[in-house]
Amino acid sequence: MLRSSLIAYHHRLAAALVAGVLVIAGNLLGAPGASAHDRMTGSTPADGSVVTAPPAQIRMTFTDEVVTIGVAVIVVGPDGVRVARGKPVVDGLAVTQGLVPLTVSGAYTVSYRVVSSDGHPISGKLRFTATLPPVASDASSSEPASVSVTEPGSAAATPPAAELGSGGALPWVVGLVVLLALAGVSAVVLARRRSA
Repeated sequence: MLRSSLIAYHHRLAAALVAGVLVIAGNLLGAPGASAHDRMTGSTPADGSVVTAPPAQIRMTFTDEVVTIGVAVIVVGPDGVRVARGKPVVDGLAVTQGLVPLTVSGAYTVSYRVVSSDGHPISGKLRFTATLPPVASDASSSEPASVSVTEPGSAAATPPAAELGSGGALPWVVGLVVLLALAGVSAVVLARRRSA
């Protein structure tokens, strides 16, 4: 009787141990899915995409809401110049980063770092390629300089006063002023001599 009770007790104990092991194993196997950190689910422009029109912003979406503190987005163009404009904006599941007008074709790299809803940082990179149309040259520089044509004998054929000064009447005017000054000095000297 005692022996059968002990056997039954051992069976119950073994069953309880097996059940406990199964519960613990199930929790361990299910833990990664339940405690997985938030992650980025997509972006506009998409990672690896090619755009033919310059985007005004980068928009990234995540699996859960992003904490507004600690968000950083850096966008670097093919020439190594940073093209992000202003600070990133968090709106629920989305983070948006404005861009300056893009003018250089090539690969752009977006590096991001956000803080997930469970407090863990999420960082990564995405890339897109821009094939932009060539920048139009300034229309004013391509237009030929206007040439004014004057009819012979018209008033416009008379050179302006500034041109006359380079070799026309100016030397005569200066010479006349010098002669008048010399005549005045001579008159003063003669008047003093006579009074003496």
